[in-house]
Amino acid sequence: MEQRVLVEDIVTLLPVERGIATTRLVLRLLCTDMILYAGVACQDALEKRVGNQLKEAMHEDLLIPNTDNFVATLYDVDCMERMLQQFIATNTLAFAASLEI
Repeated sequence: MEQRVLVEDIVTLLPVERGIATTRLVLRLLCTDMILYAGVACQDALEKRVGNQLKEAMHEDLLIPNTDNFVATLYDVDCMERMLQQFIATNTLAFAASLEI
């Protein structure tokens, strides 16, 4: 219980600015969050943060072990999909804004 609260507190204390917290650190916090079954809001915040800076991630860091015992995949594909959707959404908006200049 204390570990979950600690992870959630660390996530809330992370600076909002992109790039200050390394992608590797955020991905490790996400893995820890999933292992400890911390809050869904915490997981969503971490997934969005990773999605916003996905191009800085190393491929081996993106292999997040699946913590659901009822799923046959070794890695959490759904989590990766959500991070990728955030990355696409963020970069689509940035690309559209650059075209309006």
